[in-house]
Amino acid sequence: MTVAATDVDLCVLGPVSARRDHEPVALGGRRQRMVLAALLVARGRTLPAERLRELVWGDHDRTASRATLYGYIAGLRRALEPQRASRSGGLLVREGPGYAIRLPPDRVDADRFTALVGHGGVLLDRGRSAEAVSTLETALALWRGPAYADVGDTPFALPEVTRLESLRATAVELRLTALLDLGRHAAVLGELQALVLEHPLRERAWELLALALYRLGRQGDALGVLHRARRRLAERLGVDPGPALRRLETAILSHDESLAPATGAVAAGPARPGGGNLPTPVSSFVGRAADLADVRAAVAAHRLVTLTGPAGVGKTRLAIELARRRADADGPWLVELAELRSPGAVVGALAAALGAPAGDLGQLTAVLADRATLLVVDNAEHLLPGLAPVVGELLARCPRLRILTTSREALDTPGERVVTIPPLPPADAVALLTDRATAAGAPTDDPAVAARLCADLDGLPLAIELAAAQCRALSLTEVAHRMTGRFALLAAGPHGPPRHRSLADAIGWSCRRLTGRQRRLLNRLSVLDGAFDLDAARRVGAEHPGDEGVVVDLVALVRKSLVTVDTTCAPRRFALLSCVRAYAADQLDAPATGERVRTGRLRSGRGRAGSGRTGAVTPYVRRVAVSRVVAR
Repeated sequence: MTVAATDVDLCVLGPVSARRDHEPVALGGRRQRMVLAALLVARGRTLPAERLRELVWGDHDRTASRATLYGYIAGLRRALEPQRASRSGGLLVREGPGYAIRLPPDRVDADRFTALVGHGGVLLDRGRSAEAVSTLETALALWRGPAYADVGDTPFALPEVTRLESLRATAVELRLTALLDLGRHAAVLGELQALVLEHPLRERAWELLALALYRLGRQGDALGVLHRARRRLAERLGVDPGPALRRLETAILSHDESLAPATGAVAAGPARPGGGNLPTPVSSFVGRAADLADVRAAVAAHRLVTLTGPAGVGKTRLAIELARRRADADGPWLVELAELRSPGAVVGALAAALGAPAGDLGQLTAVLADRATLLVVDNAEHLLPGLAPVVGELLARCPRLRILTTSREALDTPGERVVTIPPLPPADAVALLTDRATAAGAPTDDPAVAARLCADLDGLPLAIELAAAQCRALSLTEVAHRMTGRFALLAAGPHGPPRHRSLADAIGWSCRRLTGRQRRLLNRLSVLDGAFDLDAARRVGAEHPGDEGVVVDLVALVRKSLVTVDTTCAPRRFALLSCVRAYAADQLDAPATGERVRTGRLRSGRGRAGSGRTGAVTPYVRRVAVSRVVAR
């Protein structure tokens, strides 16, 4: 274990400083502290030495040689890791042509602060106001002055300083919100008045001050605060107040009952407008940098984006991770549809997630009409007939609304941008397996076995996580050797969402929505090894001579993310993920397909690189099909 992981803490919420074994560490002069600050601002990314030199000395300052930079790096290592014996491992590491800080997040005060603020916000959304106050006060106590106080005027630090100071103001607002929920209106009045003076353009601060005054019986003063906010925003920014302030003014004028003082901690319920309701991740987000960038660009350019892909590919996690990285003033909001059974329940689910009154689509539209927010609608494939018209109406009448859905099938709504999420590339898949196996207490020590296992699992994150969970009892090699019985092995037990308790459940969730013809075609396609063309699919799937329904059913399987298609070639090439093929083979129509296997009618006769043929019968499925025929 490195020194960094045990006894070194780095602090930037104030002057840049460090502590080792709870004792201050001398970091040297300003330039040396600037080198450390630049590496901390990079937040774990490797900075090339030349880029690091430019950040610290400026683009045009050539007075500092590389030797000077290396001297500062060596000085920091001596200060932070006096017992370090070599350049390998440790806290300040050399990686290729650059340097990086390798430190657990709980050892950097800015990262601890960020995590505590996120947790405090979740507690507040769940109505646990007293706990939220305690958590947020712990977070704010980490500050010792302005962020990066002694180097914060440098260009490289300014964006991070701005981010941290903004998050600090948000933490103050969340704490004051929780105290208001607890009925402590008089106690927070002075802090709120100071807050609007310090941050006159933060509308949430004005909103809380007006609410506190109203709850103290000072309606006139509350309205006066809102008028001052309107004037200040107009003078400084040339804009009108946002929807939250306008709604509050209307509620005060009408003595809305929702503004009544709380008698204690508020009851648990839907999150309030402005806060969002995204869950806090319980595990790290691994890889997917390119996919995240693609989806971010799609959401920026389109108001309706649907993430499609096969079962277990990670659509939900990717959507939530994207939403977490947004800076929406209102939201983002997660609407989970997996447990719904009726398309008619969609409007109610949306309203419940947003904390809006349950009602019809017109009422929901009125709630969202002037809100700039992102809705993440998760697991929509089984409710498309009910969801598609609702989404269309909301987008038509709510001009600042954006919707990101996850579904194994597109909505087919005008303006929809469909992004197909692929399985993880090999490097990301191995990284995920390593991360999850390590968390299970069994670090992977054979990269070749890990890579082979990830390939056998098609790079599907769900399958990889289920395999990693087995490492509590089995070695990675033992798990890899048992892939022929993958559906019995890759199961997580009775916990978690039913559709993700096992790999078979995840694939079965998709297959249950197929028609009889579509299901039979999928099962019969399992006898084809590798990619295949339309002719091979016809030979396998035709239920009678001249059956052209195979084409329609094959297109439906592609739309439902059960068959993949290579759109870069003509004619098109289709394929099944190995997990889907194994699942479909278990459901194989043995009498009909087995006879075809025995008579060899399934071969397409076309070659492909690496196998010498396309659409050939898989040896495993040939044995299974024939054995079933013999058994009958």
